[in-house]
Amino acid sequence: MICHGLKGGIGSASRVFELDGKSYTLGILALTNHGRLPDLAIGGKPIGRAIAAAQEAQSARGVGAAAAATAADAPDRGSVILVYATDAPLSSRQIGRVIKRGSVGLARLGSFIGHGSGEVFLGFSTAYSVSGDSDILPTAMVREEKLDVLFRAAAECSEESVLNAMVCARAVTGFRGRRCESLVSYMDLLDC
Repeated sequence: MICHGLKGGIGSASRVFELDGKSYTLGILALTNHGRLPDLAIGGKPIGRAIAAAQEAQSARGVGAAAAATAADAPDRGSVILVYATDAPLSSRQIGRVIKRGSVGLARLGSFIGHGSGEVFLGFSTAYSVSGDSDILPTAMVREEKLDVLFRAAAECSEESVLNAMVCARAVTGFRGRRCESLVSYMDLLDC
């Protein structure tokens, strides 16, 4: 998995929020294989450009592979899969509205969801259970005007889960010696 030109993989994040005095959770599992290095932004800073410049400097000195430096002009290909789960009582339409906010978190990281990129967002609620013999099932759902708390959680979780995947990934050397660096290799550029 290559995420913004660096090693990607699987990441996760969650948020706990309150509705009517009860705590609920929204969690996400992300498979990250998308984005371009020059577009990568963290905390609003164009860190991808700084990493690309560092990689070009290393390549000019004969250190490391030049493959990542050529990625600056490459189109956005690959995909990101975001799977959302919540215990909040949401209708299927509401779940659809919540998971669309995954693109907000991706945009915060600099992804513009290019033509060659395929994003897949899935979501479900564990709030409902079917038991008994009744023909009619009681359901509850969040008021529409209260969905903002879930929208914010969805956006934050998508951003954090992608960063989680990138921070937890380690540099690898693959087929024909192709090397993919990790975000961790460039922590000094992040001003952390």
